[in-house]
Amino acid sequence: MHEAVERASTAPSSGRLPQLLFGRREHEPSPLERLQARLDELVNAVAAVVQEVREHQRLAEAEPPALPRAAAPATRVELLFVPSPSGYRLLEQDVEAARGGTVVVDGVAHRVAVVRRSPLLDERRCAYLEPV
Repeated sequence: MHEAVERASTAPSSGRLPQLLFGRREHEPSPLERLQARLDELVNAVAAVVQEVREHQRLAEAEPPALPRAAAPATRVELLFVPSPSGYRLLEQDVEAARGGTVVVDGVAHRVAVVRRSPLLDERRCAYLEPV
């Protein structure tokens, strides 16, 4: 202890006396002060995220609505893949069909979802239909 007093009397007056005497800084934050500082950091981080989300919402609302996709040009198809209550039917029918267009089968209108090759893996084109 005597040695610490001697060091303190010869040390410049810079607020280091408690550190020299007790081996710690003059004011260490208490656990409550450390928690408060951490809480302040988290509140600031949450506020920044909220601001970023609001900016994204503002930009999303400002964007013009997407234009509807135009129907593809009509293609000659030889097969129709038609949904029915009992599953699907594959009908041989030679028609003009375009994606997004309409085809009437047995008096019922169906929308053309896609035009692809035949599910029978032959060279014919097939319109895959869905109910309107």
